[in-house]
Amino acid sequence: MIWALGAALLIVTVGGLLWPVVRGRKDTLKRTESALAIFEDQLAEVDRDADRGLISGQEAESARTEIKRRMIAAAKVKDSQTQSGGTWLVLLSVLLVPFGTFGVYMATGSPQVPSLPFAEREVERSQTAELQQLAQDLRDRLLSAPDGGPSEGWVLLGQTYMRLGLYTDAAVA
Repeated sequence: MIWALGAALLIVTVGGLLWPVVRGRKDTLKRTESALAIFEDQLAEVDRDADRGLISGQEAESARTEIKRRMIAAAKVKDSQTQSGGTWLVLLSVLLVPFGTFGVYMATGSPQVPSLPFAEREVERSQTAELQQLAQDLRDRLLSAPDGGPSEGWVLLGQTYMRLGLYTDAAVA
């Protein structure tokens, strides 16, 4: 059951990551194509205005040059969007990361080993007890100091209490 849920989550995640990549590329190409069409209309309008005498020949040539410069820039964007190197890299990473992670987990993880409650973990329990004893010793030493002890000691004690989950004691320290 857990593997089916994990597979479903993987499919939803990969789909969610790929959707903007595929959709965004089409939208960008459509915008670039419409921008090129607008520039072509502007060129035709400049020609009409020059023919009617609304703008001088020098102004018309200047406007044509500017519009052509913008067309070249838009065409470069379109050419870069049609190249699929970036898209393939995104697709490859979106697919390799989850499947690679699964492969590493299956090779180094232990999916068949049942979990072990904290009460049965002797090493971790002994380390926690030792850390609590060290924190108590540090607290006693800081309280017995005539000047209240160094502030670095209190900071260390507060951090230790935080790691132990003793938040009230950490705040007091």
